[in-house]
Amino acid sequence: MKIFVFILILIYPSISFSQVITTEVVHNGIKRKFAYHIPQNKKIDSVVFVLHGGGGDIKKIRLLTKYKFEALSDSYGYVLVYPQGYKNHFNDGRTGLNYDSFKKNIDDIGFFRYILNYLKNNKNLKIEKVYFTGISNGDLMSYRAACEMDEVDKIAPVVATMPYELYNSCKRKKELSVMIIASTKDPLMPYEGGEVSGPFGVKKLGKVVSALESYNFWVFRNNCKGEEVINEYQDEYNKDIKLIKKLRYCEKSKVYLYTLINAGHTWPGGTQYLPVWVVGKTASIFDASEEIISFFFDKI
Repeated sequence: MKIFVFILILIYPSISFSQVITTEVVHNGIKRKFAYHIPQNKKIDSVVFVLHGGGGDIKKIRLLTKYKFEALSDSYGYVLVYPQGYKNHFNDGRTGLNYDSFKKNIDDIGFFRYILNYLKNNKNLKIEKVYFTGISNGDLMSYRAACEMDEVDKIAPVVATMPYELYNSCKRKKELSVMIIASTKDPLMPYEGGEVSGPFGVKKLGKVVSALESYNFWVFRNNCKGEEVINEYQDEYNKDIKLIKKLRYCEKSKVYLYTLINAGHTWPGGTQYLPVWVVGKTASIFDASEEIISFFFDKI
């Protein structure tokens, strides 16, 4: 085991095993779990929630993102939180799904608020800013958090567009800065909208609207008046992958759409967690973890 840990540290020197604390709690009579990291010797007023994908867990999202959020937590000075979905799924608001989190209508919004109160009361933190990101089911849940929690200031969904039900029922009134990262060759979360599916289209997992509709939803909701800015970039390592970046400035917020041409259901700059023929290609044109934190902290 010691040799394994040593090898991991050589590969990912930002790993801090002792500083990522896993906590089990009871919320609404149900055992739940989350992990968190609090940087030392920093003035802290922000919390970043990173949510795993459907069927995933805390360990998988940490590995997928190469532990970058932990290193960035130390340099930027935010509390990092990895919630664990109930039986590995978050109840993101889609209807008709057969996972227990959906069938039992698990209150993940209440769970997130519980975590915030835990940090305030048990760790004596004054939290002023709350941000959400993650991947897939985790970011469908980020949209729901944005719509139902006024505490949320920014979200950055990766390979997740808005659930159809939420698109038609979102009650958010405050402006919200949003960065949507979506891929045109995503075999699970259709870029053009439609049915979400499991690998090879075996399962139908509810409907989402398109990436462009998701982007325009927040542009309209924020009453953005600024002119759209569009830039295009080439991936140096995967020559068939391009990034088209759209940006609209609003009065108190910004809305981005990062479209990855020919990339798949993957984390840009992350690990290729399943073969390309299952989930598509991983873009290397930017590191999503770094880009998202730069967005959250107004560095871009």
